[in-house]
Amino acid sequence: MIESLRKKVVIEMPEFLFDAKEIGNRIRNRRKELGLSADDVAEKCHIKRSTYYRIEKGEGKTMSFSNLNAIIQFLNMDASIVADTEKEPADVSDELTEIINNLDEREKRLLKRIHQLPPEQRMSLEVLLQGTTQSAQAGQGQSREDGG
Repeated sequence: MIESLRKKVVIEMPEFLFDAKEIGNRIRNRRKELGLSADDVAEKCHIKRSTYYRIEKGEGKTMSFSNLNAIIQFLNMDASIVADTEKEPADVSDELTEIINNLDEREKRLLKRIHQLPPEQRMSLEVLLQGTTQSAQAGQGQSREDGG
């Protein structure tokens, strides 16, 4: 079952948006609560042991959505463990306030709808948007290289 849920999507989880250490701590605590070893979870989720240990330690700036999803499913956790660790540093909040103040009514309605989505749907939307952004950036880089 877990194998069918795995998708090759890697999401970047910059420290200023998500607290990877907190996500790792929550996963570790749940694993211990269930009396499982880290090796057991890695094996059952078809994840390399070293990768699983990095996830629990909150190391690295990227995290495979498929690995995280497999762990969450196997440990019977709520996907909101990721959304619940969102951070908003002071230096970014002013910028966000300005962006929100400059939204038109259609954009404000869309933002409200996004805010009302369940955490797992918000995460899926974020992955989708990040892929779109990365594709656009890659296209811009290609245009520059082509002399455009």
